[in-house]
Amino acid sequence: MNARECGILSLGLFLGASVGAAIGMLSAPQSGVRTRRKLRRAGEQLRDDLSERSEELVERGREAAEEAKRRLQAVNV
Repeated sequence: MNARECGILSLGLFLGASVGAAIGMLSAPQSGVRTRRKLRRAGEQLRDDLSERSEELVERGREAAEEAKRRLQAVNV
C-alpha cells in the first residue's frame, strides 16, 4: 500500500468513526442543548483534525515530489 492509499484509508476510517460518534450522540438520551453542544464540539474537532491531516498530506506530497526530482536529476547526470 503506497502513502496515498494509506492516507485515503486513514481519512476514511476517521470520517466513519466521526459519523458513527455523531449518530450515537443523536440517539443518546440527553437534552437537545447538550446534544447540539456535543455535536458542535465534535464538528470543531473534526475540522481541526482534517485540517491538520491535510497539511500533513500536502507536506508528504511535497517531500515525495522533491525526492522524485532528485532521482530524476541523478539519472540525467
